[in-house]
Amino acid sequence: MQDAGFMNKISNLYRQFGFYYLLKSFFKRFFRHLFTMNSYYLLSNCSDAELDFERNTYIELVDDKGLEDFIRLRVDDTKLESQLRAFIEAGDCYALVAIDGNRVAGWGYVQHSGTYTFGHSSYQLPDGVCLLKNLYVHPEFRGESVGKEINVARTTSIPHGQTAIVFVLSDNKYAMRNLEMLGYQRALEINDYLILGYFHFNQINRLGSESEFAVLSRGFINHE
Repeated sequence: MQDAGFMNKISNLYRQFGFYYLLKSFFKRFFRHLFTMNSYYLLSNCSDAELDFERNTYIELVDDKGLEDFIRLRVDDTKLESQLRAFIEAGDCYALVAIDGNRVAGWGYVQHSGTYTFGHSSYQLPDGVCLLKNLYVHPEFRGESVGKEINVARTTSIPHGQTAIVFVLSDNKYAMRNLEMLGYQRALEINDYLILGYFHFNQINRLGSESEFAVLSRGFINHE
């Protein structure tokens, strides 16, 4: 059973990221104590255009006011409960949860303030910027556009005039394609370096406009 689970994990990673990602991951395991580098794209969407998409699930917004009732009525997964409490009780984000019948099909979060950690880096959200993070779709509902439904709901939940952003590993072509279909564009490329487990720096490349770069690059903490 453990071997089957491992092979399923490898198969899922191959479908989502491709062979090159698996090869890089293999070598990283041997050299991670000396040198690691992860590459990300920061995608942004500042459009207020309507997103026309037919939903097959009910999407429920869960914030600190409705958290306890939602957990009591909907959640029977201790991991999901722990994550909801950890993120929402911090006071800087809310969740969009997809419900199919009486089952939780998936979820994702929108962070509207505070600090976000990715790789070995930290990002302080600038004013007027909201972050999409931690999208998850239950295995039984994958391939049914649940992730897209959650992304549409997260994007349209962000107030008028604010910018939505999301960090995506550069190897995750599937996620980037889906976000770009919703109007997201690659604004920054970030190479995150860690040498000898101690020396850390970011290399940030502008892909969008100079004005957008001036705002979004402001959030990086301790970068060159």
